[in-house]
Order: sequence, then C-alpha cells, then structure tokens
Amino acid sequence: MGDPIAYQIESGPVTGFPNRVRVDHVTFDIARGVGIATGDDPEQTDPEVYIEWSDDGGRNWSVPVVRKLGRQATSPGPVRVNRCGMTKDQGRRWRLTAYDAVDIELTGGDMVGEKRK
Repeated sequence: MGDPIAYQIESGPVTGFPNRVRVDHVTFDIARGVGIATGDDPEQTDPEVYIEWSDDGGRNWSVPVVRKLGRQATSPGPVRVNRCGMTKDQGRRWRLTAYDAVDIELTGGDMVGEKRK
C-alpha cells in the first residue's frame, strides 16, 4: 500500500473584496468524527486538517492552524479559527489540507468580519 494522497482545497477571494476586512472568525462545514477506530494511530484514528490563509492571491500562506476532525462517531462541533487578522486589498483566500487517510467532506464555509476603511 502506498502513501495516502493529501486532500487540499483552496478558495477564491472572499468577503469584502477589494475592501480590507478584520476577520473575527472562520467556520468550515467539514465532516467531523471521520476517524477510523481500527486504523493507524493517530493518523487514521484522530485525523487533522491544516488551515491556512493568504492575502496576496495565494503567493504566500500563513502558518497552518491545526484542527482535529474527531475520532470515529464523535461530533466535537464546527471547525473554527478565531481572530484571523486583517485582509489586504486582494481579499482573503483559504486553504485546507488533510494528510490522513480518511474520508474528507467539505460543503462550505463562512468568514465573519468587519469592513475597514
């Protein structure tokens, strides 16, 4: 068996583009409780997602914030990152990456912020 293929998805520029926005928090609608009880520990039993953002069109990315997707059949609440700083005039892009060999399902996300002048 070979190495698992990473799951990675990137958004386009979001909310307030081209205005600057102070990002209070972002929430992703991603399936939780996807760990595999009999899988490799911790890669499959307690999988993670790495969340990054870019304010320059995807040329540079933030340091990843790690969030747990949850052990099998648990539902620990939404995947959320608080206090994500100020966007620039190119808008904010998001990137989610998961390296663990589990099923990943992302159906959307919501960025809450306030426009700045």
